Amino acid sequence: MSCPWERKSPGGRGTSPASATSKKPGKKGTFPQYPLTLQEVKKRGHQMRKTPERDICDHLEGLRLDRDLPAVGTGLVYDDRMTLSYCLWDDKFPECPARILSIREKLMQYALVDRCVSVPVSITRHQK
Repeated sequence: MSCPWERKSPGGRGTSPASATSKKPGKKGTFPQYPLTLQEVKKRGHQMRKTPERDICDHLEGLRLDRDLPAVGTGLVYDDRMTLSYCLWDDKFPECPARILSIREKLMQYALVDRCVSVPVSITRHQK
């Protein structure tokens, strides 16, 4: 009978140690030759289970969706000068005064402007 750490060679003759046929460390899906600590095993298992979908779900679990709470963190910047800019060479360019005005009207229609924190407008100038 062979020892548990030995196994049959592919040809069926003789035995070869398991370490002789193991993959090189560092390749995907292989485990290192040294024994892992419990903490390392837990970390590896957690990383393997962590999918992008699960990561998003973890972040969304902390959200409070109570509609009775006033919005205190949503800022709104608006100035009438924002409706003055338009594209001179493309009439169908999406960033136009009509778009900004329609968004502002919808915010007012749903009373969202009152729930937002007004952020004062600051004019920036490029300095050379």
